Amino acid sequence: MIIIPLLTLTVILLTSIYWVIARRPREKIIMVAHKTRDEVKNMKWESAGKVTKIIIYPVKSCSGTVVKSVKAEPLGIVDGTVRDRSFVVRTEKGSMVTANMIPSLVLIQSSIEDNILTLKFPGAKDLTVDVTQVKENNKEMTLDIWGHPGSGLDCGEDSSRWLETILGCKCYLLYHGDLPSSRMTEEEDCPLMRNDDNPLYANLTSYMLMTTESIADLQSRLECKVDEDNFRPNILIDGTKEPYDEDDWEYVMIGDAVYRNVKPCERCILTTVDPKTGKKDRNQEPLRTLKTYRCLGKPNEPHLGIHLGLDLAGVMREGDEVFVTRSAKTKKR
Repeated sequence: MIIIPLLTLTVILLTSIYWVIARRPREKIIMVAHKTRDEVKNMKWESAGKVTKIIIYPVKSCSGTVVKSVKAEPLGIVDGTVRDRSFVVRTEKGSMVTANMIPSLVLIQSSIEDNILTLKFPGAKDLTVDVTQVKENNKEMTLDIWGHPGSGLDCGEDSSRWLETILGCKCYLLYHGDLPSSRMTEEEDCPLMRNDDNPLYANLTSYMLMTTESIADLQSRLECKVDEDNFRPNILIDGTKEPYDEDDWEYVMIGDAVYRNVKPCERCILTTVDPKTGKKDRNQEPLRTLKTYRCLGKPNEPHLGIHLGLDLAGVMREGDEVFVTRSAKTKKR
């Protein structure tokens, strides 16, 4: 009579342990080692154009700022005390607010000087946030980042009220600060991606590169006007051999920083938001046209630009020559 309950208890316990293990997120194996400076010297580099623009986005989904020179670091580009996408807007329930959901976010302009974040919106009084005070307050809030657990430091009630006035819903402005990033990249079929290519609040990696030639080719297929602001790259290159040449790059060297091309950038509804008006295109352009010729994998998942992982940190400047290597296994798209 005692044996049966013990067996039942054992089965339940073993089953519970199995499901805990089975449903636990699997750590992706780091598939490729970082290049060393000596290895980089012996790689076969070719010139692929020049950096025509560097753009930093202090607050995710908000307007970007063009800068002349930045430091390339593992968690994103840094301009002075500003790190790319180190601020994010959070809902009351804990998820990110992006311009996919509220397009007017793209009209918020942000800048940081002397550790003071300033946000501007047409017709509204400017908001200033003392980043040093945010760090001292150290009020950490949880955040859901596309299904991954994250967090940030609350920037205070004034910023929350300002955002509610602008966006029409209760929100919080969070600052990543020095909090460790809990995110891990888990993409499949990306041999040059490492599980430490984790960004702060960016979608996949900390860097995204585009070329003017690819944007111009897309523009030639459209009736509406688009530019790089529709696609929000960090690095814009001019002078490539042909449109979409970046698809075939393996490693990219700009200044003394070296990157890996880890994955083409999949495009979403955000590309249809006019960065000047904050309104979506009624014909869903340029996304609709991209779907007709730039679906590199699954149907209805168009790509434009490339996600980069950083191998060697360094300084990158507007006007720098861009050098690349190509993989013998890469097929021309």
